[in-house]
Amino acid sequence: MRSSKVQIILLFLFTVFLISGMAYAEAPENLTSYIDEHNCFVLNGKPFFPLGLYVVQCTNGAYAAQLQEIADSPFDTLMNYAVNRCGTDATDADILRYLDQLASRNLKLIFSLSEYFGHGQKDMETIVHKVMTFKDHPAIISWYINDERGPEYLPELVIRYETIKKLDGNNPVWSVHWNTDWLIREARTTDLVGVDPYPIGNHPLTLVSQMADAAKKSGKPLWLVPQIFDWRDYPNDPAGRDRTGRPPTRDEMRAMTYLAINHGAKGLIYYSYFNILDDADYQTRWEEIKEIAREINDLRPVLLSTHQTKENDIVCNNSNIDFKLMREGKTYYLFAVNTKKETFNRVSFRNRLVNKPSMIGVLFENGRHIAVTDGNFTDNFGPYEVHVYHWKESSKLKAQSSKGREVPLE
Repeated sequence: MRSSKVQIILLFLFTVFLISGMAYAEAPENLTSYIDEHNCFVLNGKPFFPLGLYVVQCTNGAYAAQLQEIADSPFDTLMNYAVNRCGTDATDADILRYLDQLASRNLKLIFSLSEYFGHGQKDMETIVHKVMTFKDHPAIISWYINDERGPEYLPELVIRYETIKKLDGNNPVWSVHWNTDWLIREARTTDLVGVDPYPIGNHPLTLVSQMADAAKKSGKPLWLVPQIFDWRDYPNDPAGRDRTGRPPTRDEMRAMTYLAINHGAKGLIYYSYFNILDDADYQTRWEEIKEIAREINDLRPVLLSTHQTKENDIVCNNSNIDFKLMREGKTYYLFAVNTKKETFNRVSFRNRLVNKPSMIGVLFENGRHIAVTDGNFTDNFGPYEVHVYHWKESSKLKAQSSKGREVPLE
């Protein structure tokens, strides 16, 4: 007799064989959600920057109060670990009611399928059923199939990914890793990559930028998972046992957020709402997190802009300041992050663009402005402080035409 392992492999292959004869849910030209040529996620025909939270919300129980609290915030996307099971399995009707509640509040869901491992063909049947049943619901924007699983799962991940893509060509797959080597090796099993750097409190904040940079090797859009939880929530986790237990401060959370943006994040899904709900300082920290999210929400048009800038358009005299220049329309935005827990005074920036304004504004700082001299300006940075500078390109600037005449720059 054949072993059970061989039987499982044959059943997996049979599933793939059956599905391989099926057409994609939509022809590519008819897709409403996809990854565009700029590596941005397009949702319902428009570029979308998800601003989300990991949650645990029992779809077969009470969740309305949490949904409303999140809906009243700038967050619009959830990754719910409990969408399928919370003590008992949720029925299709339970899940549909939950999805309808999300849609009624204009909330989106990254639907978790990451728990379906270890039961052979039964897992594949469940995944096929979930995708076919819910793929067209307007609340769903992505499938979550890999929560930090290593390369030993690669054969199964390939089958899961190819199965889902055959069943649903419209909603992309997202996978998250703490190990960027695994991420690269498994990149062909996902459409969107994720990294979850949690540096507070025994690692430098630049773990965020390091992992984001490593994820670029995948060539796929990055939805990064910033830390808002306290490692003391995970006393049995090997990573948590040797870390200093404390929650991130407001300045640390804000700095991690902008480091993620500076290093290419096309979405932010914070970990986790369900952890902070159980903390004594929940109300204080929730207000801090919402304040940061409001900034990112305001900046979404900039984060989704396809206008290009060059690395050497701006230079800085302090290597501890991580910065990125972006442009949306005729407005430039410079995101600058102090990566250290120390103060740096008179940090100097030099604008090497043709456009050299005499004054720049600083967003989210009560209308503060800074004078600029010949493209140079200075500012002070407290520990982990972020400044968001902005200025408009002047239509009065002149440039030399090919015939030597001055012409206005559009």
